Amino acid sequence: MALLKKTLVGGFVLFGIIPLIRACSLMDAGGKDQCLDYFDSSWHPHGSTWTNRNCVTCTCRPGYMICCSEFPKSVSPGCTLQKDFKTCKYTVTKNDPSVECKVNPI
Repeated sequence: MALLKKTLVGGFVLFGIIPLIRACSLMDAGGKDQCLDYFDSSWHPHGSTWTNRNCVTCTCRPGYMICCSEFPKSVSPGCTLQKDFKTCKYTVTKNDPSVECKVNPI
């Protein structure tokens, strides 16, 4: 029972921190021994981590997977988010040089 409590607390802490970094989702694995990447319909074994063509990085675990976008969800008004899906990198540019651009991960 103590292990279950530690696991649950650790999970809540982990999932409380991840959204501060980037937008993530916890999803059903889709298979018994592997995970289905719902973004590109590819299968991956438990324990693997991959980044798909939509720049979403997923980690497969028994029964579930965690997928996180490599891009922030939004930027501050007056700024533009430019995504490069070939490199999974992004740039934030100012429409007005006097405006400070902030990246909002969630």
